[in-house]
Amino acid sequence: MDHGFRRKDLACLGLRAQARGQVQCPSSVAALDGDRFSLTLKLFGLAQLLNSDAQFGTFVRQHGKELFTPDGLGFDVAEAQAWFEYLVKGSKAKAFGTPEQMSEELAKPLDQSSIVVGTAAMYAANSNQLQAHSDAAKEKRLMLRGPSMTGKSTDRKTWYKASMLWSASAKTKNPEAAIAWINWFANDQAAAEIDKAERGIPPNAEILAAVAPKFSPEQKVVAKYIEDIKDEVGETPIAPLPGGGNTISELLSRHGTNVLFGRASAAEGAKSFVDELKSNIKV
Repeated sequence: MDHGFRRKDLACLGLRAQARGQVQCPSSVAALDGDRFSLTLKLFGLAQLLNSDAQFGTFVRQHGKELFTPDGLGFDVAEAQAWFEYLVKGSKAKAFGTPEQMSEELAKPLDQSSIVVGTAAMYAANSNQLQAHSDAAKEKRLMLRGPSMTGKSTDRKTWYKASMLWSASAKTKNPEAAIAWINWFANDQAAAEIDKAERGIPPNAEILAAVAPKFSPEQKVVAKYIEDIKDEVGETPIAPLPGGGNTISELLSRHGTNVLFGRASAAEGAKSFVDELKSNIKV
């Protein structure tokens, strides 16, 4: 079974969420949501898109581009405009919430987020955050694949994203010690016994096999998900980001908010966003 669904079906999910499951959606979506939306009244479908560089990056890849290349920015104004138009359309369809709800979500701590308190049906987050969201909500949260343009999971253009990148300063006076510590954290079972899957599933296969039996139920779900999608992932984007590239999340939020509240058109917001991001990047 292909577990994917189409981006355009998110609008139906939003309406279904508000109608307590009484709205019929395409079969691919219906197979995913089951009876979850019939349990409690939701205000909107998918939350936490406004400042998500990972979600925007996936959207850009589904349009044949990348966020960054070794030479700088990997996408154009056209992709940014399409993203902002996507947010506006989704907001109007009540798939993503109102502009007020979307902007307010940015400032909420985890325990007050919409997916925890139950006002949103879905939430865009990294897989290793399933534990934290479930703990905060005090009930199980389910994990789904993200949408694609076609509905096929292999067309999502997703990738295995490292939860963190370890590095040591080239100017350190103790390079051997720095290397040894990083190697210990990544490849020593003693470290894995402490961290388990808090920062993501261990990439070392031997370490994973040793500590997986000690995972929590949520961590076991994440580990299975990581294994299940191995034939669906695309190439890993460049890492680390170019200098100034880490400003993309804040810029997405600010310019996206302007578009959602009608202070700028999608075209105007996209050009301002791209121009500012380009000016920030140092390669």
